[in-house]
Amino acid sequence: MQETVGTAGQSRVQAQFEELNWGVAPNPYHDLGTDLWLMARDDRRFDLGLLVGAQVKTSKTRSATSKYFKEPKREHGKTVGWWYRESFPEDHFNDWIKHSIPHILVLHDLKSGKSYWAHVTKDAIARTKFGTKILVPKSQQINAAAVGELLDVAVSQRGSKSTWEGSSWPDIAALGPEDRIRYALLTPRLMAKRHTLRIRSDQNPCEAIAMLVQTRFLELDGRREIAEHLPGIEPAPFLSADEARAAGEWEWNLYGDLHRYLHDGDPDIFQPLIEAAPLNSAQRVAAVVLRTATLIENGRVAEALELTADELTRAPGLDPVNFAWVEVQHARCLLEVGKHKKARRLAINVQRIQAAGADDPTAMAIAASAAGILFRASGWLQQPNSGYVSSNDTAAGWWPQTTAYGLEAFLNDRFALWASESTDEPAHFSDTWRHLRTATLLSGFAGDHPSWQTDIRSLLSTRCRLTRPVSRRASCARAH
Repeated sequence: MQETVGTAGQSRVQAQFEELNWGVAPNPYHDLGTDLWLMARDDRRFDLGLLVGAQVKTSKTRSATSKYFKEPKREHGKTVGWWYRESFPEDHFNDWIKHSIPHILVLHDLKSGKSYWAHVTKDAIARTKFGTKILVPKSQQINAAAVGELLDVAVSQRGSKSTWEGSSWPDIAALGPEDRIRYALLTPRLMAKRHTLRIRSDQNPCEAIAMLVQTRFLELDGRREIAEHLPGIEPAPFLSADEARAAGEWEWNLYGDLHRYLHDGDPDIFQPLIEAAPLNSAQRVAAVVLRTATLIENGRVAEALELTADELTRAPGLDPVNFAWVEVQHARCLLEVGKHKKARRLAINVQRIQAAGADDPTAMAIAASAAGILFRASGWLQQPNSGYVSSNDTAAGWWPQTTAYGLEAFLNDRFALWASESTDEPAHFSDTWRHLRTATLLSGFAGDHPSWQTDIRSLLSTRCRLTRPVSRRASCARAH
Protein backbone atom coordinates (compact mmCIF):
# COMPACT_ATOMS: atom_id res chain seq x y z
CA MET A 1 0.00 0.00 0.00
CA GLN A 2 2.78 2.45 0.93
CA GLU A 3 4.51 1.66 -2.38
CA THR A 4 1.33 2.72 -4.23
CA VAL A 5 1.15 5.91 -2.20
CA GLY A 6 4.81 6.62 -2.88
CA THR A 7 4.44 6.10 -6.62
CA ALA A 8 1.44 8.43 -6.73
CA GLY A 9 3.38 11.08 -4.83
CA GLN A 10 6.36 10.87 -7.18
CA SER A 11 4.07 11.26 -10.18
CA ARG A 12 2.46 14.36 -8.73
CA VAL A 13 5.80 15.94 -7.79
CA GLN A 14 7.04 15.20 -11.29
CA ALA A 15 3.99 16.98 -12.72
CA GLN A 16 4.58 19.99 -10.47
CA PHE A 17 8.13 20.42 -11.71
CA GLU A 18 6.99 19.98 -15.31
CA GLU A 19 4.54 22.83 -14.72
CA LEU A 20 7.59 24.94 -13.81
CA ASN A 21 9.04 24.00 -17.24
CA TRP A 22 11.74 21.88 -15.61
CA GLY A 23 12.75 18.60 -17.17
CA VAL A 24 12.15 15.52 -15.03
CA ALA A 25 13.64 12.03 -15.34
CA PRO A 26 12.49 9.32 -12.90
CA ASN A 27 15.23 7.19 -11.37
CA PRO A 28 13.59 3.76 -10.94
CA TYR A 29 16.82 1.76 -11.04
CA HIS A 30 19.72 1.68 -8.57
CA ASP A 31 17.82 4.00 -6.24
CA LEU A 32 20.15 5.05 -3.44
CA GLY A 33 17.96 7.91 -2.22
CA THR A 34 17.16 9.71 -5.48
CA ASP A 35 13.68 9.32 -6.95
CA LEU A 36 13.82 12.06 -9.57
CA TRP A 37 16.48 13.90 -11.57
CA LEU A 38 15.39 17.50 -12.16
CA MET A 39 16.80 19.55 -15.04
CA ALA A 40 16.57 23.26 -14.26
CA ARG A 41 15.16 25.44 -17.03
CA ASP A 42 14.23 29.07 -17.40
CA ASP A 43 10.80 30.44 -18.25
CA ARG A 44 11.37 29.87 -21.98
CA ARG A 45 12.26 26.19 -21.40
CA PHE A 46 15.97 26.69 -22.05
CA ASP A 47 18.01 24.03 -20.32
CA LEU A 48 20.42 25.77 -17.92
CA GLY A 49 22.78 22.81 -17.66
CA LEU A 50 21.94 22.40 -13.96
CA LEU A 51 20.74 19.21 -12.28
CA VAL A 52 19.03 18.55 -8.95
CA GLY A 53 18.24 15.22 -7.34
CA ALA A 54 14.96 14.79 -5.43
CA GLN A 55 13.85 12.25 -2.88
CA VAL A 56 10.06 12.19 -2.47
CA LYS A 57 8.29 11.02 0.67
CA THR A 58 4.51 10.79 0.43
CA SER A 59 1.73 10.56 3.01
CA LYS A 60 -1.99 10.36 2.42
CA THR A 61 -2.60 13.38 4.64
CA ARG A 62 -0.74 15.82 6.91
CA SER A 63 -2.39 14.38 10.01
CA ALA A 64 -0.51 13.62 13.21
CA THR A 65 -0.78 9.91 12.41
CA SER A 66 0.76 10.20 8.94
CA LYS A 67 4.16 8.71 8.26
CA TYR A 68 6.01 11.89 7.22
CA PHE A 69 4.00 14.77 8.74
CA LYS A 70 3.69 13.36 12.27
CA GLU A 71 6.41 15.57 13.81
CA PRO A 72 5.55 19.23 13.21
CA LYS A 73 7.66 22.13 14.45
CA ARG A 74 5.60 24.91 15.96
CA GLU A 75 6.39 28.55 16.68
CA HIS A 76 3.88 30.70 18.56
CA GLY A 77 1.34 27.93 18.20
CA LYS A 78 1.64 27.71 14.42
CA THR A 79 3.20 24.92 12.35
CA VAL A 80 6.29 26.21 10.49
CA GLY A 81 7.46 22.86 9.12
CA TRP A 82 7.96 19.16 9.74
CA TRP A 83 10.96 17.18 10.91
CA TYR A 84 11.99 14.32 8.65
CA ARG A 85 14.20 11.67 10.25
CA GLU A 86 16.24 8.72 9.08
CA SER A 87 17.82 6.17 11.38
CA PHE A 88 20.83 3.94 10.90
CA PRO A 89 21.54 1.97 8.77
CA GLU A 90 19.04 3.45 6.26
CA ASP A 91 20.37 6.99 6.68
CA HIS A 92 20.73 8.54 3.20
CA PHE A 93 21.86 11.99 4.38
CA ASN A 94 25.56 11.32 3.89
CA ASP A 95 24.87 10.16 0.33
CA TRP A 96 22.89 13.32 -0.44
CA ILE A 97 25.46 15.68 1.05
CA LYS A 98 28.48 14.04 -0.59
CA HIS A 99 26.79 13.70 -3.99
CA SER A 100 28.16 15.93 -6.76
CA ILE A 101 24.55 16.90 -7.55
CA PRO A 102 22.60 18.95 -4.97
CA HIS A 103 19.58 17.17 -3.50
CA ILE A 104 16.24 18.24 -2.12
CA LEU A 105 13.91 16.28 0.13
CA VAL A 106 10.23 16.57 -0.79
CA LEU A 107 7.31 15.79 1.49
CA HIS A 108 4.10 15.34 -0.50
CA ASP A 109 0.56 15.41 0.90
CA LEU A 110 -1.71 13.37 -1.37
CA LYS A 111 -4.92 14.84 0.02
CA SER A 112 -4.09 18.49 -0.58
CA GLY A 113 -1.74 17.84 -3.51
CA LYS A 114 0.90 20.14 -1.95
CA SER A 115 4.60 19.39 -1.90
CA TYR A 116 7.09 20.86 0.56
CA TRP A 117 10.83 20.78 0.05
CA ALA A 118 14.16 21.38 1.78
CA HIS A 119 17.69 21.64 0.38
CA VAL A 120 19.81 18.95 2.02
CA THR A 121 23.05 20.60 3.16
CA LYS A 122 25.44 20.13 6.07
CA ASP A 123 24.06 23.23 7.74
CA ALA A 124 20.43 22.15 7.31
CA ILE A 125 20.70 18.74 8.95
CA ALA A 126 20.98 17.84 12.61
CA ARG A 127 22.75 14.72 13.87
CA THR A 128 21.35 12.74 16.78
CA LYS A 129 22.45 9.53 18.45
CA PHE A 130 19.62 7.76 16.67
CA GLY A 131 20.20 9.16 13.16
CA THR A 132 19.78 12.40 11.21
CA LYS A 133 16.92 14.86 10.80
CA ILE A 134 16.08 17.89 8.69
CA LEU A 135 13.34 20.50 8.90
CA VAL A 136 11.13 20.79 5.82
CA PRO A 137 9.64 24.33 5.97
CA LYS A 138 5.94 24.79 5.38
CA SER A 139 6.75 28.00 3.49
CA GLN A 140 8.73 26.12 0.80
CA GLN A 141 6.21 24.64 -1.60
CA ILE A 142 6.89 23.47 -5.13
CA ASN A 143 5.20 26.22 -7.13
CA ALA A 144 6.04 29.21 -9.31
CA ALA A 145 6.90 31.35 -6.27
CA ALA A 146 9.73 28.96 -5.37
CA VAL A 147 11.49 28.94 -8.75
CA GLY A 148 14.17 31.40 -7.66
CA GLU A 149 15.04 29.40 -4.54
CA LEU A 150 15.03 26.13 -6.49
CA LEU A 151 17.40 27.67 -9.03
CA ASP A 152 19.67 28.67 -6.15
CA VAL A 153 19.76 24.99 -5.15
CA ALA A 154 20.63 24.00 -8.71
CA VAL A 155 23.42 26.53 -9.07
CA SER A 156 24.93 25.54 -5.71
CA GLN A 157 26.68 22.62 -7.44
CA ARG A 158 29.06 25.17 -8.97
CA GLY A 159 30.39 26.15 -5.58
CA SER A 160 30.78 29.52 -3.92
CA LYS A 161 33.57 30.67 -6.25
CA SER A 162 33.20 30.94 -9.99
CA THR A 163 36.05 29.82 -12.20
CA TRP A 164 36.38 33.17 -13.96
CA GLU A 165 37.43 35.29 -10.98
CA GLY A 166 40.88 36.79 -11.35
CA SER A 167 42.74 38.80 -13.94
CA SER A 168 43.00 36.04 -16.55
CA TRP A 169 40.49 33.86 -18.34
CA PRO A 170 42.18 30.57 -19.24
CA ASP A 171 39.28 29.18 -21.27
CA ILE A 172 38.81 32.20 -23.54
CA ALA A 173 40.00 30.22 -26.58
CA ALA A 174 37.22 27.71 -26.00
CA LEU A 175 34.46 30.29 -26.34
CA GLY A 176 32.09 29.80 -29.23
CA PRO A 177 31.27 32.56 -31.73
CA GLU A 178 27.95 33.19 -29.97
CA ASP A 179 29.89 34.27 -26.85
CA ARG A 180 32.95 36.03 -28.26
CA ILE A 181 31.17 39.19 -29.40
CA ARG A 182 29.45 39.61 -26.04
CA TYR A 183 32.72 39.09 -24.19
CA ALA A 184 34.46 41.64 -26.42
CA LEU A 185 31.83 44.30 -25.66
CA LEU A 186 31.28 43.57 -21.94
CA THR A 187 34.60 42.14 -20.71
CA PRO A 188 37.19 43.50 -23.16
CA ARG A 189 39.96 42.95 -20.64
CA LEU A 190 39.45 39.22 -21.03
CA MET A 191 39.38 39.31 -24.83
CA ALA A 192 42.05 41.89 -25.64
CA LYS A 193 45.59 40.62 -25.17
CA ARG A 194 48.58 42.91 -25.23
CA HIS A 195 51.38 40.66 -26.45
CA THR A 196 49.88 38.17 -28.88
CA LEU A 197 51.56 37.40 -32.18
CA ARG A 198 49.17 37.66 -35.11
CA ILE A 199 50.01 36.28 -38.52
CA ARG A 200 47.29 37.86 -40.63
CA SER A 201 45.50 41.16 -40.23
CA ASP A 202 42.07 39.62 -40.73
CA GLN A 203 42.34 37.44 -37.65
CA ASN A 204 40.77 38.13 -34.27
CA PRO A 205 38.04 40.66 -35.09
CA CYS A 206 36.58 40.21 -31.59
CA GLU A 207 39.93 41.06 -30.05
CA ALA A 208 40.03 44.21 -32.16
CA ILE A 209 36.48 45.06 -30.98
CA ALA A 210 37.59 44.60 -27.36
CA MET A 211 40.58 46.91 -27.89
CA LEU A 212 38.27 49.45 -29.48
CA VAL A 213 35.95 49.38 -26.45
CA GLN A 214 39.07 50.08 -24.38
CA THR A 215 39.73 53.05 -26.75
CA ARG A 216 43.22 51.78 -27.54
CA PHE A 217 43.43 53.90 -30.68
CA LEU A 218 47.21 54.20 -30.57
CA GLU A 219 47.61 50.44 -31.00
CA LEU A 220 44.79 50.15 -33.52
CA ASP A 221 45.38 53.26 -35.66
CA GLY A 222 48.47 55.13 -34.49
CA ARG A 223 50.86 52.32 -35.29
CA ARG A 224 49.51 52.14 -38.84
CA GLU A 225 50.04 55.86 -39.32
CA ILE A 226 53.58 55.65 -37.96
CA ALA A 227 54.37 52.73 -40.27
CA GLU A 228 53.42 54.85 -43.27
CA HIS A 229 56.14 57.36 -42.45
CA LEU A 230 58.89 55.29 -40.83
CA PRO A 231 60.53 52.34 -42.63
CA GLY A 232 60.96 49.18 -40.63
CA ILE A 233 57.91 49.75 -38.46
CA GLU A 234 55.33 46.99 -38.74
CA PRO A 235 51.75 48.20 -39.26
CA ALA A 236 48.99 47.33 -36.84
CA PRO A 237 48.04 43.64 -37.10
CA PHE A 238 44.38 44.51 -37.59
CA LEU A 239 42.26 45.81 -40.42
CA SER A 240 41.77 49.55 -40.61
CA ALA A 241 38.32 50.92 -39.91
CA ASP A 242 37.64 51.37 -43.65
CA GLU A 243 38.95 47.89 -44.47
CA ALA A 244 36.78 46.42 -41.72
CA ARG A 245 33.61 48.09 -42.98
CA ALA A 246 34.29 46.70 -46.47
CA ALA A 247 35.16 43.20 -45.23
CA GLY A 248 32.95 40.19 -45.82
CA GLU A 249 32.93 39.11 -42.17
CA TRP A 250 30.11 40.50 -40.02
CA GLU A 251 32.30 40.90 -36.92
CA TRP A 252 34.74 43.10 -38.84
CA ASN A 253 31.79 45.18 -40.05
CA LEU A 254 30.82 45.70 -36.42
CA TYR A 255 34.37 46.82 -35.62
CA GLY A 256 34.35 49.31 -38.48
CA ASP A 257 30.96 50.72 -37.55
CA LEU A 258 31.81 51.05 -33.85
CA HIS A 259 35.07 52.76 -34.81
CA ARG A 260 33.14 55.23 -36.93
CA TYR A 261 30.56 55.81 -34.18
CA LEU A 262 33.27 56.75 -31.71
CA HIS A 263 34.33 59.49 -34.12
CA ASP A 264 31.03 60.85 -35.46
CA GLY A 265 28.47 59.67 -32.87
CA ASP A 266 25.73 58.54 -35.27
CA PRO A 267 23.82 55.55 -33.78
CA ASP A 268 22.00 54.89 -37.06
CA ILE A 269 25.18 53.32 -38.38
CA PHE A 270 24.29 50.10 -36.51
CA GLN A 271 20.90 49.56 -38.15
CA PRO A 272 22.34 47.79 -41.26
CA LEU A 273 24.24 45.47 -38.91
CA ILE A 274 20.95 44.46 -37.27
CA GLU A 275 19.35 43.80 -40.63
CA ALA A 276 22.34 41.78 -41.86
CA ALA A 277 22.38 39.44 -38.85
CA PRO A 278 20.08 36.41 -38.64
CA LEU A 279 17.28 36.30 -36.07
CA ASN A 280 18.03 34.60 -32.74
CA SER A 281 21.75 35.10 -33.25
CA ALA A 282 24.50 36.53 -31.06
CA GLN A 283 25.40 38.91 -33.89
CA ARG A 284 21.94 40.45 -34.02
CA VAL A 285 21.82 40.82 -30.23
CA ALA A 286 25.18 42.61 -30.22
CA ALA A 287 23.99 45.00 -32.93
CA VAL A 288 20.71 45.64 -31.11
CA VAL A 289 22.58 46.38 -27.89
CA LEU A 290 25.00 48.72 -29.65
CA ARG A 291 22.20 50.64 -31.31
CA THR A 292 20.19 50.76 -28.09
CA ALA A 293 23.10 52.02 -25.99
CA THR A 294 24.10 54.64 -28.54
CA LEU A 295 20.53 55.80 -29.07
CA ILE A 296 20.31 56.41 -25.33
CA GLU A 297 23.61 58.28 -25.46
CA ASN A 298 22.08 60.56 -28.05
CA GLY A 299 18.87 61.13 -26.10
CA ARG A 300 16.69 59.01 -28.42
CA VAL A 301 15.29 56.82 -25.65
CA ALA A 302 11.87 56.29 -27.23
CA GLU A 303 13.50 54.68 -30.26
CA ALA A 304 15.69 52.51 -28.01
CA LEU A 305 12.62 51.42 -26.07
CA GLU A 306 10.79 50.43 -29.24
CA LEU A 307 13.83 48.63 -30.65
CA THR A 308 14.38 46.45 -27.57
CA ALA A 309 10.68 45.70 -27.11
CA ASP A 310 10.45 44.57 -30.72
CA GLU A 311 13.57 42.42 -30.42
CA LEU A 312 12.28 40.62 -27.34
CA THR A 313 9.19 39.52 -29.27
CA ARG A 314 11.29 38.44 -32.26
CA ALA A 315 13.86 36.36 -30.37
CA PRO A 316 12.15 33.49 -28.54
CA GLY A 317 14.97 31.14 -29.51
CA LEU A 318 17.84 33.16 -28.05
CA ASP A 319 20.08 31.54 -25.47
CA PRO A 320 19.43 32.77 -21.90
CA VAL A 321 22.44 35.09 -21.53
CA ASN A 322 21.91 36.94 -24.80
CA PHE A 323 18.17 37.18 -24.13
CA ALA A 324 18.90 38.70 -20.70
CA TRP A 325 21.29 41.15 -22.39
CA VAL A 326 18.43 42.55 -24.47
CA GLU A 327 16.12 42.48 -21.45
CA VAL A 328 18.44 44.60 -19.31
CA GLN A 329 18.73 47.17 -22.11
CA HIS A 330 14.93 47.29 -22.33
CA ALA A 331 14.76 47.70 -18.54
CA ARG A 332 17.06 50.72 -18.60
CA CYS A 333 14.86 52.28 -21.31
CA LEU A 334 11.80 51.70 -19.13
CA LEU A 335 13.61 53.30 -16.21
CA GLU A 336 14.58 56.30 -18.30
CA VAL A 337 11.00 56.98 -19.47
CA GLY A 338 9.64 56.68 -15.93
CA LYS A 339 8.01 53.24 -16.16
CA HIS A 340 9.56 52.15 -12.88
CA LYS A 341 7.23 49.24 -12.10
CA LYS A 342 7.88 47.59 -15.46
CA ALA A 343 11.62 48.25 -15.15
CA ARG A 344 11.66 46.74 -11.67
CA ARG A 345 9.72 43.66 -12.75
CA LEU A 346 12.00 43.05 -15.73
CA ALA A 347 15.15 43.63 -13.64
CA ILE A 348 13.97 41.01 -11.14
CA ASN A 349 13.49 38.57 -14.01
CA VAL A 350 16.98 39.26 -15.36
CA GLN A 351 18.44 38.35 -11.97
CA ARG A 352 17.75 34.69 -12.77
CA ILE A 353 20.59 34.74 -15.26
CA GLN A 354 22.91 34.27 -12.29
CA ALA A 355 21.75 30.65 -12.17
CA ALA A 356 22.13 30.09 -15.90
CA GLY A 357 25.54 31.71 -16.21
CA ALA A 358 27.27 31.48 -12.85
CA ASP A 359 30.58 30.79 -14.63
CA ASP A 360 30.06 33.47 -17.28
CA PRO A 361 31.43 36.93 -16.35
CA THR A 362 29.24 38.63 -18.96
CA ALA A 363 26.14 37.07 -17.37
CA MET A 364 27.26 38.36 -14.00
CA ALA A 365 27.75 41.83 -15.48
CA ILE A 366 24.23 41.75 -16.89
CA ALA A 367 22.82 40.57 -13.55
CA ALA A 368 24.73 43.31 -11.73
CA SER A 369 23.33 45.91 -14.12
CA ALA A 370 19.84 44.60 -13.49
CA ALA A 371 20.46 44.93 -9.75
CA GLY A 372 21.36 48.59 -10.22
CA ILE A 373 18.19 49.19 -12.23
CA LEU A 374 16.14 47.32 -9.64
CA PHE A 375 17.43 49.43 -6.77
CA ARG A 376 17.11 52.68 -8.70
CA ALA A 377 13.55 51.86 -9.80
CA SER A 378 12.63 50.89 -6.25
CA GLY A 379 14.17 53.97 -4.64
CA TRP A 380 16.67 51.86 -2.71
CA LEU A 381 19.89 53.09 -4.28
CA GLN A 382 20.46 55.70 -1.60
CA GLN A 383 20.22 53.15 1.21
CA PRO A 384 23.72 52.21 2.41
CA ASN A 385 22.82 48.55 2.96
CA SER A 386 20.80 48.06 -0.20
CA GLY A 387 23.26 45.50 -1.55
CA TYR A 388 23.89 47.39 -4.79
CA VAL A 389 27.64 47.68 -4.24
CA SER A 390 28.10 43.98 -3.58
CA SER A 391 25.79 43.06 -6.48
CA ASN A 392 27.86 45.20 -8.82
CA ASP A 393 31.20 43.88 -7.53
CA THR A 394 31.88 41.42 -10.34
CA ALA A 395 34.93 40.59 -12.42
CA ALA A 396 33.23 42.29 -15.35
CA GLY A 397 32.40 45.47 -13.43
CA TRP A 398 35.56 47.36 -14.31
CA TRP A 399 33.92 50.58 -15.48
CA PRO A 400 33.96 52.19 -11.99
CA GLN A 401 37.68 51.43 -11.82
CA THR A 402 38.15 52.85 -15.30
CA THR A 403 36.28 55.99 -14.29
CA ALA A 404 38.55 56.39 -11.29
CA TYR A 405 41.62 56.09 -13.52
CA GLY A 406 40.22 58.73 -15.84
CA LEU A 407 39.40 61.19 -13.07
CA GLU A 408 42.80 60.61 -11.48
CA ALA A 409 44.49 61.37 -14.80
CA PHE A 410 42.34 64.50 -15.12
CA LEU A 411 43.31 65.82 -11.69
CA ASN A 412 47.00 65.12 -12.27
CA ASP A 413 46.90 66.83 -15.64
CA ARG A 414 45.04 69.87 -14.33
CA PHE A 415 47.57 70.29 -11.53
CA ALA A 416 50.48 70.03 -13.99
CA LEU A 417 48.86 72.61 -16.25
CA TRP A 418 48.20 74.96 -13.32
CA ALA A 419 51.76 74.60 -12.02
CA SER A 420 53.24 75.44 -15.41
CA GLU A 421 51.05 78.54 -15.83
CA SER A 422 50.41 77.34 -19.37
CA THR A 423 47.21 77.62 -21.33
CA ASP A 424 48.24 74.88 -23.78
CA GLU A 425 46.63 71.50 -23.29
CA PRO A 426 49.19 68.69 -22.82
CA ALA A 427 49.14 66.06 -25.54
CA HIS A 428 48.36 63.27 -23.09
CA PHE A 429 45.18 64.98 -21.85
CA SER A 430 43.35 62.66 -24.21
CA ASP A 431 44.07 59.83 -21.73
CA THR A 432 41.42 61.31 -19.46
CA TRP A 433 38.85 61.24 -22.22
CA ARG A 434 39.83 57.70 -23.22
CA HIS A 435 39.40 56.29 -19.71
CA LEU A 436 36.05 57.97 -19.22
CA ARG A 437 34.84 57.08 -22.70
CA THR A 438 35.69 53.42 -22.05
CA ALA A 439 33.72 53.62 -18.80
CA THR A 440 30.65 54.98 -20.60
CA LEU A 441 30.88 52.28 -23.26
CA LEU A 442 31.25 49.44 -20.76
CA SER A 443 28.46 50.59 -18.47
CA GLY A 444 26.20 51.40 -21.43
CA PHE A 445 26.75 48.12 -23.24
CA ALA A 446 26.19 46.18 -20.01
CA GLY A 447 22.98 48.09 -19.33
CA ASP A 448 24.21 49.49 -16.01
CA HIS A 449 22.13 52.64 -16.30
CA PRO A 450 22.94 54.25 -12.92
CA SER A 451 26.69 53.88 -13.52
CA TRP A 452 26.32 55.02 -17.12
CA GLN A 453 24.58 58.21 -15.98
CA THR A 454 27.44 58.94 -13.59
CA ASP A 455 30.09 58.13 -16.20
CA ILE A 456 28.52 60.23 -18.94
CA ARG A 457 28.24 63.22 -16.61
CA SER A 458 31.91 62.81 -15.65
CA LEU A 459 32.87 62.60 -19.32
CA LEU A 460 30.92 65.69 -20.35
CA SER A 461 32.02 67.70 -17.33
CA THR A 462 35.67 66.78 -17.73
CA ARG A 463 35.71 67.48 -21.46
CA CYS A 464 34.19 70.88 -20.80
CA ARG A 465 36.80 71.73 -18.18
CA LEU A 466 39.64 70.57 -20.40
CA THR A 467 38.80 73.32 -22.85
CA ARG A 468 39.13 76.05 -20.23
CA PRO A 469 42.52 77.76 -19.74
CA VAL A 470 43.74 77.64 -16.15
CA SER A 471 46.43 79.84 -14.66
CA ARG A 472 47.93 79.99 -11.21
CA ARG A 473 47.12 83.67 -10.97
CA ALA A 474 43.46 83.14 -11.79
CA SER A 475 43.20 80.32 -9.31
CA CYS A 476 44.81 82.38 -6.57
CA ALA A 477 42.52 85.29 -7.31
CA ARG A 478 39.48 83.05 -6.95
CA ALA A 479 40.89 81.56 -3.74
CA HIS A 480 41.20 85.03 -2.18
